[in-house]
Amino acid sequence: MRDHQNMVFVIVGFGSIAKRHATNLQYLFPNAEIIVVSSRAKSLVSPGLSFAESLSDISAIVPRAAFICNAANEHLRVAKYFLEQDIDVFIEKPLASSLDEALELQTAFKKTNARVAVGYNLRFCESLQLLKRVVEERQYGSPVLVKAEVGQYLPDWRPGMDYKQSVSANPDRGGGALLELSHEFDYVNWIFGEPTVICGVMHNSGTLGVTVEDTVFATVQYGAVLANFTLDFLQRKATRSCKVVCENATLVWDCLENSLVATRETETEVLFAQKTPSNQMYIDQINAFLSDTNVSQSPIATFADGTKVLKTCEQIKSFSSIGT
Repeated sequence: MRDHQNMVFVIVGFGSIAKRHATNLQYLFPNAEIIVVSSRAKSLVSPGLSFAESLSDISAIVPRAAFICNAANEHLRVAKYFLEQDIDVFIEKPLASSLDEALELQTAFKKTNARVAVGYNLRFCESLQLLKRVVEERQYGSPVLVKAEVGQYLPDWRPGMDYKQSVSANPDRGGGALLELSHEFDYVNWIFGEPTVICGVMHNSGTLGVTVEDTVFATVQYGAVLANFTLDFLQRKATRSCKVVCENATLVWDCLENSLVATRETETEVLFAQKTPSNQMYIDQINAFLSDTNVSQSPIATFADGTKVLKTCEQIKSFSSIGT
């Protein structure tokens, strides 16, 4: 681990995830200076944080790392700014708002020695890590079928904010269920490898009064394994789970319960069940990003991982036009 005394970190954006990262950085590195870049800087006050309105206001500062937490359509511009200075960059998911933008950013990435990580924090969920290990070790035989599901009612996401004005509901800023709920594609890719999209449907039910897709269905192939994905902004009771059907048992991962069970015809075996605070995933993710450990030895999502997710999303888009 590098010496983080007198460190400076920059956070771009100040939405809910940016605030979480700021709090966690203060906890991990209490002596660090944390600068938040936001167009709302003049109206923002938060203990221990400094604020700037634009990147030009911090041009003389060389931070240890930058955390890019603004809208997805701004990730390309901001990430290039820091990469051109050889500064490590953590980009909240998705990597960019399109595959084309990711490929453009790749050009800048290849010219630097900086580290880039993407904020797919579920990789640091203990029960999901166990699912990956159990599958890879074929503890219950070969996997044959995967069913990944996530759903949460969009109006409940950000209490006190009009959800129709949020980034999630804005198609020009990277909103919609496909990108906002792309964690599912990342963690299934992480466990099962290279994806090939078979078909996809993006749908707007019309019930939320937004113009983005609120539902996505997709079928993706991983070699001999077929995976079905369901993503939605509609379910009143939040759910995030994955079922992996293996030759000798079915594995069921529940993210919200942080649990993993193996079920057979007449018995259920609890492999993991622990109420770990969800914020621990984000702390572990920051530590992995700032560690000297080679990224290939870490669960953290890399630039290549983020690009793979966007490729999957683009392929799903090619199968479907949004309808109501």
